[in-house]
Amino acid sequence: MGYIINQFNQPFIKDIDADSADSTIYMTLIKNGAAAQRQSAVDSGVSGESSSPFYDECVKILDPLEPGINYYFHGKIKRLNSDQIFYIYLVNYEDSQSKMQYIKTITIQGGDESEWVDLEFTFNPLLSSFNCILFQLQRTVEDYRTEARTPIIIYEELSKINNMISSKIGENIKLLKIGVQSHPGLMMCLNGEEIHVGKTGIYEVRNGVITVNFLSFLFVGIEKIENVNLIAGADGDTLTSFEEYLTAVSASQCIFDTPKIRNIDAFTLDYMYKED
Repeated sequence: MGYIINQFNQPFIKDIDADSADSTIYMTLIKNGAAAQRQSAVDSGVSGESSSPFYDECVKILDPLEPGINYYFHGKIKRLNSDQIFYIYLVNYEDSQSKMQYIKTITIQGGDESEWVDLEFTFNPLLSSFNCILFQLQRTVEDYRTEARTPIIIYEELSKINNMISSKIGENIKLLKIGVQSHPGLMMCLNGEEIHVGKTGIYEVRNGVITVNFLSFLFVGIEKIENVNLIAGADGDTLTSFEEYLTAVSASQCIFDTPKIRNIDAFTLDYMYKED
């Protein structure tokens, strides 16, 4: 028995298929989802009657999420002229009375309504009944006095996060120390927690008390613009860029099933573990 010290170097890879072996070391795309709305469970609407309820935007996943699995979500939210505050939950779409799992709260500042704001986060479901990511909008006086706001969200990607320790280092191995060198902002999932490399370009776990048994690196999937299903506008005309596609969007959409490419960022992982 002893201690093993080693290093893993990931070179930069440009425009690889998100379903390729190089990509699925880290992430596996989920391709079945649909944009939907769900009647608000916290506010009955302008008149206080069921005939005029508020609705929250959400994305339904056709196969329920798996508890204990780490997931990555990426999307875009269109700015409105006022701030949008969202409480993001996992829910069962068909059962409004079922349990909810809180993920996070975000604020999209009001501004130019032609602009889109990127959003990404990781989460880990606690129940097998969850099949929906819900964006619960905090309603304001504006929703009562003028017109109820309807957010516009593009649900771009949902992926399972794969444990690179299992695939690149070994099964059932717990790392006592790690050091990651890369560009500031590199996104990781470490023991189920979302981590970003800081301004120094270095992230370390070195006390040996907290062992690392799950580690992966997250890379955004970019839609293939040549895919006609993605870039067909509402009038049937073919658009030439994803930006044009966003300009043409008038309601929330899910494009999980669109073919995607990834740029895999370069990083170096130094690690140490105890040999059995």
